[in-house]
Amino acid sequence: YYYYKNKEAIIVAMLEKKFTELFDKVKAEVDKEEGVQNRLKVFMKTRINEMRSNHPLMNLFQSEDSLSIKAKNFLEENRATIVNKDFSLIKEILSKGIENKKISYELNDSLVLMIMGVTYGVFVGKFIENSDWEIDKMIETSIDVIFNGIKQKEI
Repeated sequence: YYYYKNKEAIIVAMLEKKFTELFDKVKAEVDKEEGVQNRLKVFMKTRINEMRSNHPLMNLFQSEDSLSIKAKNFLEENRATIVNKDFSLIKEILSKGIENKKISYELNDSLVLMIMGVTYGVFVGKFIENSDWEIDKMIETSIDVIFNGIKQKEI
């Protein structure tokens, strides 16, 4: 009780620390890369792998039935903050690519949400539903479609 008021305060502190560490690791990996496509691939792969390595925490994040009221409140209050960090990082990657004239596109939120959707969707499908997906191939295909579009074959 010297550092924490009660057990709930310990859980909240643990959650804060874990989510900060998770985001910091993803950001550090992204910052090592050059180029928009490489940075996006590393974001997606690292984020998925970090969610996977923290699978019990991610399950907690999705289903708060067993949590204390204080921990539930923390997750509810911080869910948007946690998701917004990913949103901001992806937007930063794309903005730098536009700024450096590596990509030509008017940035809008739908593109950022598309990348987040693929990232979170692969995690849910692969690790929660135990689907047999090839993560690298899915990320590669997603980035290819984002940058090159879907081309219609001549019939």
